[in-house]
Amino acid sequence: MSPPFDTEREANEGLRNEDLGVVQLPEQDQDFPAQIEASEETANEEEAEPDKADTSVSSVQQYLQDIGSVRLLSREREIELAKEVESATQQIFEALFSTPFALRRIEALGAALSAGELELREVIAKSDDEDEERETNVDLKPLLKQVAKLARLLRQWDRIRADLRRARLSEQTRNRLLRNEHAQLVKIFGVIKALRLSSEQIERMIGQLTGLTERMIGLEAQTRGHSRAKKTRAIRDPADRTNRRTHGRSIEGTNSAHSRR
Repeated sequence: MSPPFDTEREANEGLRNEDLGVVQLPEQDQDFPAQIEASEETANEEEAEPDKADTSVSSVQQYLQDIGSVRLLSREREIELAKEVESATQQIFEALFSTPFALRRIEALGAALSAGELELREVIAKSDDEDEERETNVDLKPLLKQVAKLARLLRQWDRIRADLRRARLSEQTRNRLLRNEHAQLVKIFGVIKALRLSSEQIERMIGQLTGLTERMIGLEAQTRGHSRAKKTRAIRDPADRTNRRTHGRSIEGTNSAHSRR
């Protein structure tokens, strides 16, 4: 059994520790400035985000206002525009395939397909109800048959055009040939539409034909420039010759006068 004074001493020491408020706390890293800077950056980002949101919202509002200021097309106007587009497309088609260049180009495409130099999917347009695999396996015979038919129509068209170029034609014969030429072109257009050429092929033909036309216009302008230069030289040459003769005569007269002296 421990003596009484030991117990009282322990009790007094416990009271002194509680009165002094001695409390053991765990050690911690005190990074208060870093935490303050991080909180400030977060606050700045939160302040910047509303600005960006406000800018995007204002852009959307402006876009909607611009759309709202444009009048919507009526059904009648939509039908009218569709007819205009269809008419313009038809005019481009007829103007392109009225040229021998485009018609011969179709014959060349048929020859390239027959020789295996081109694939069918590179020439014809893809249908909405046909997948790529099915379209690739399409038989070439119907298409080549249409190309052969087109070649026959072109030979007949060439004969009609040759007859129209004859010098002596009666008015009745000329009108008949013109009607035959128009009817032949209608048949040609029908065969070309049945081929279902792709838009890439048609655009390529238009580009080639446009390039040839521009080249011809440039050569024609160059030829006209040479012609004008020749005419200008022809006009100036007689005057130059006259001046040279006069100058030569004056020199001869001066020389003869000196010799007499």
